[in-house]
Amino acid sequence: MPMSPGQQLISLLAVIEDPRVVGRTSHKLIDVLSIALFSVLAGAQGWDEMEEWGLANEARLRQYLELPHGIPGHDTIRRIFEVLDPKQLDACLLQWVGQVCPDLHSVIAIDGKSVRGSGSDARGVRALHSVTAYASLSGLVLAQRRCEEKSNEITAIEALLPVLSLKGSLVTIDAMGTQVAIAQAITERGGDYLLVAKDNQPGLARAVEEYMRIGRAACTGPSRMVCIIAWTSPSARTPARCGCAMRRPISPPCAASR
Repeated sequence: MPMSPGQQLISLLAVIEDPRVVGRTSHKLIDVLSIALFSVLAGAQGWDEMEEWGLANEARLRQYLELPHGIPGHDTIRRIFEVLDPKQLDACLLQWVGQVCPDLHSVIAIDGKSVRGSGSDARGVRALHSVTAYASLSGLVLAQRRCEEKSNEITAIEALLPVLSLKGSLVTIDAMGTQVAIAQAITERGGDYLLVAKDNQPGLARAVEEYMRIGRAACTGPSRMVCIIAWTSPSARTPARCGCAMRRPISPPCAASR
């Protein structure tokens, strides 16, 4: 019998390392994490509400969790999350979302933004800048990495890619992420990419302009704008497929090659 989404989450949480001292704990880590996450999914906000939700649903939770000492208190939940490795939890949740919603990652948009109002010149505090991966079709945040400033976005993107399920996905990134290493990391994980070429990379920009010039020379007559959306190199033996916006004849169709 296949597991329910809740059972799948519990099984994934079981692999997270317990940071507490062995022999000095009353509650199992899997019980605390499950109660915290299930309560948040049910609308709980804050540690107190997590405990309240657990107490209200204790009988049902005992069908899936051991709970040897009952429902953990809100202070216990808080202390465990304070010492928990966030990267392990992040990877676990991403894997769970991929199992529950296999089509979620069809288009992933990666972008860096500064949080408005998070900085203060008077206090000498810089604004919080982070790189976020969005599931474009569903509007969900898949993963996030903080970076000190916009110039460090490349490093943050490289750290973000390994935690994403990219197989069969199209990853879009702005010109900051148009890097060979980033493109290779995406294709190695089974994804395709849509990157932007600007004049800050003159060699690449000239190559795209030449590709468009050849396309215009081959296509004459009435035309309309179309977009060839991705360029990727699936393997070392396969030529790269370039993509850009160019004009295409309305009739008759223009013979084009990739």
